[in-house]
Amino acid sequence: MIAANRHARCLGAVSRWYDLVSVLESRNLVELRRTFPSADKVGNTLVFNIAGNNYRLLCCVDWAAQRLFFRSLLTHAEYDCTNVEAICP
Repeated sequence: MIAANRHARCLGAVSRWYDLVSVLESRNLVELRRTFPSADKVGNTLVFNIAGNNYRLLCCVDWAAQRLFFRSLLTHAEYDCTNVEAICP
């Protein structure tokens, strides 16, 4: 994942996240939180805390198709300056 290369310190955490999420079958946020308790929804954007809550991984989701669409990997400072609700219309 190119975004993880930009934030090399979290490459292992992103890899672990991907390994988990790629086999996960969640129909909604409640089910997703069984594996990712700190996952949150901001507007239509799913926000995952990565690498000990040092980074935010943002995705759009299509629950019916069981698909997550990666949008961004941000530090807290970058996240604070981002209109998260605009990521996934």
